[in-house]
Amino acid sequence: MIKLVPNILYGLSLISTTVSIAAWTLLVLSLLLIIVAIPRSRRVRATVTILLASVIVAVALFVGLFFFFKTPLEQISFQSIAALGLCVGALIGTIWAIITRWTKIWTCAPLAIAIVSFLLVGNQTYALYPDVYSLSSQEPFHQTSLSDLPHATSIPLIQWQAHPQPAPLDTQGTVVVANTPTPESRFAARDSLVYLPPAWFTNPRPQLPVLVLMPGIPGSPDQWFDEGRAGLVAHNYQKAHGGLSPIIIAVDGTGGPVDNLLCTDSNKAKVRTFLAKDVPAWAVSAFDANPDQSSWTIGGLSYGGTCSLQTILNSPHSYGHFVDISGERTPNDGESHETTVRDYFAGSEKTFQEQNPETLLRTKQFPGITGLFIAGEADESAVRDLQHLNSLTPAAGIESTYVSVPGSHDFIAWRAALGYAFPHVAAWGGLPSP
Repeated sequence: MIKLVPNILYGLSLISTTVSIAAWTLLVLSLLLIIVAIPRSRRVRATVTILLASVIVAVALFVGLFFFFKTPLEQISFQSIAALGLCVGALIGTIWAIITRWTKIWTCAPLAIAIVSFLLVGNQTYALYPDVYSLSSQEPFHQTSLSDLPHATSIPLIQWQAHPQPAPLDTQGTVVVANTPTPESRFAARDSLVYLPPAWFTNPRPQLPVLVLMPGIPGSPDQWFDEGRAGLVAHNYQKAHGGLSPIIIAVDGTGGPVDNLLCTDSNKAKVRTFLAKDVPAWAVSAFDANPDQSSWTIGGLSYGGTCSLQTILNSPHSYGHFVDISGERTPNDGESHETTVRDYFAGSEKTFQEQNPETLLRTKQFPGITGLFIAGEADESAVRDLQHLNSLTPAAGIESTYVSVPGSHDFIAWRAALGYAFPHVAAWGGLPSP
């Protein structure tokens, strides 16, 4: 049994202003100590070389992010870039000191401090690890393989709730990592992660609603359970509701960490078919999910948020609800509208507009669909885009709400967003409200 009571250190924050100042101080002091270790006769030349290398690395990283990966300027962390440059400088200085005199091998210690300091600075950008507890391997769920899941009959949730049931077999749910079959799309997706609550392991088991979650770019499905703490959110919910919770399926919507397939069916991949047909079919066949997909929710962060809205508006019978977290106004390839249309919509502006969520909200009706638009309060572009999209939903027959949460385009906001949205997802699926 995993012990869930953290020790006294687990609550220490890793993303506070104090931590940021301490990390920068240690990084600079470590670099200075390494430079001092270099013999005086070579120190000036070494210092110039170190600083020049640091600048080159920082500039190269910025150019790569902005021009090659098309990262929006407001999402680039200049602090992280500068810290990496200084860290590389510390590495060069350490090598220089040791080559000059092997007794200077002690400079590996300040180099290690510099590396840790860089990681702490970088963590301030996306808040991947908000506290010491997040660094631990303790999780409030078990893990198993798809083949080891028990077989049982399934019955509708309302029927399961109407009769006394034996206590769940465990106080924790289980996460399964498996490859989603793709008979319709043939999409080369990375492995999915599936959370099954304790009630799922009863016999008969309830047919539960599904929450499909997608990561952003760069990203991977497991981020929702690691940095996003989806397992903890579901664990806390099921503890208060007799072992019941939506099934969570974190899926791949891109095919790779930095790939951008625009969540559509194109000559590159059939992502929409994967999300609208393959994932639902697998959820029902493998996990006895509620076959009424109008009780299901699709959501995601950043690219995943944009993709969730695209999917439900282009395939409204696949899901009944959406949670668009930090998404964009329209799908785009990060270069230009022209290349987006050319490369992903067969060069047809008409085809693009027929699938563009903003256009669909202006021209079609989607009765019965509900959703949430959620953005970090400091994420200016997401706030602007999602407030605009939310203003269009009433005319399209959609009941939606815009919500701002603490944070920016980072896991501070994304964890808060999931925590806020989860009770709504459960209620949409017929589960008890808090």
